[in-house]
Amino acid sequence: MEIDLTIQPVMVRDTFPLIRWPRPSHLRRPRTKIFILILLFTLISENMRNSENDLTLKAASLLLRDLLQAAGDVKWVDESPRRTVGGQTFDAAITITTPAGRVKLLVDVRRSGVLGTIQQFGGAVALARPRSDTIAVLVAPFISERGREACKRLGLGFMDVAGNAYIRGPGLLIERWGQGTRAAEAHVLKHLFTRKSTWVIRTLLTEPSREWTLTALSEGSRVSLGQTKKVVDRLSDEGYAAKRRGATRLTDAGGLLERWAAVYKSDTLDAEGFFCPIKGQAKTLDELSSAPPAAYALTLGAASSLVAPFVRSTDVYVYVTGDRQRLIQALDLSPVEFGGNVYLAVPTDDSVLVDSRVIKGLTVVSDLQLYLDLYNYPARGREQAERVRELLLGV
Repeated sequence: MEIDLTIQPVMVRDTFPLIRWPRPSHLRRPRTKIFILILLFTLISENMRNSENDLTLKAASLLLRDLLQAAGDVKWVDESPRRTVGGQTFDAAITITTPAGRVKLLVDVRRSGVLGTIQQFGGAVALARPRSDTIAVLVAPFISERGREACKRLGLGFMDVAGNAYIRGPGLLIERWGQGTRAAEAHVLKHLFTRKSTWVIRTLLTEPSREWTLTALSEGSRVSLGQTKKVVDRLSDEGYAAKRRGATRLTDAGGLLERWAAVYKSDTLDAEGFFCPIKGQAKTLDELSSAPPAAYALTLGAASSLVAPFVRSTDVYVYVTGDRQRLIQALDLSPVEFGGNVYLAVPTDDSVLVDSRVIKGLTVVSDLQLYLDLYNYPARGREQAERVRELLLGV
């Protein structure tokens, strides 16, 4: 009896995908052609990148020329690209005359004007040790207010494409600010304080002196490792954090807190008002502490009265994540359009309840969340927020 042992390649390949069978020559990949295409694409991309840098440098030169011409007794003498000074290379060297004589501008064009970039440029200038008649100028699409302060502190000049500028040297002082800064700042903040970014920032601010590995920070924030890295890189660029040996640590926790609080929109602003017949905030809180368990957390004045009393308040603001009917029935609340004394807010982001705790039988938001809610609250909220920061946050 003959047994047919012929193996059908297609059948075996489909059944056992790890077995690789020789392919017919007419189906083999043209590897040489693919390599050539990849090489051509790389060269084209590099050429486009270089062209983009050239255009950026030309645009920067034109911006500086217009700025200096508007300054009055300043004349443009010449410009030379790629100047090396003290072992440090700059994109261009521009010679001008001022009432004090000849002045040289060492210009560097960067794609970003974040604090990290400015500090790198400042380091290069310090190593170059330019002469006293030389001004180092950074040109970028946008320089933030923090960047402007850093430039002044480091003795650097700057200019952005909106026309904001600061250049100070022998016989020359140019200072312009406010040109398109609001829209540009809003763009920066939009990317820095996205919803998931703030989860990472919240974790960092909870332990501001701790050094975090990316894995620990990712797990603590419930954010993917890739997204966590993006946030850390952004915070590092803005000068709020430093990365060292695989760990991240906040370097300006107070500045980060203030910047976040300034743009934070509290859900309490959209809270629904109710009238509670119980007289006084203290008695209302006593009644709430003895009410049946419910998923809630106090904030604003009611929470402040329990952790850092400073400004007297009468209203009770409550975050509610569960069945709010329990609270409504327990406090005998009636909805009102105006004149309420109890306000129930549904959080749009559950992270506002992170680190909530129980004080005197009442659930209260974390100190960090309390600060964020108070910061822009109209009725002396800023004063109370600073009190919370001083006593409880330590940043």
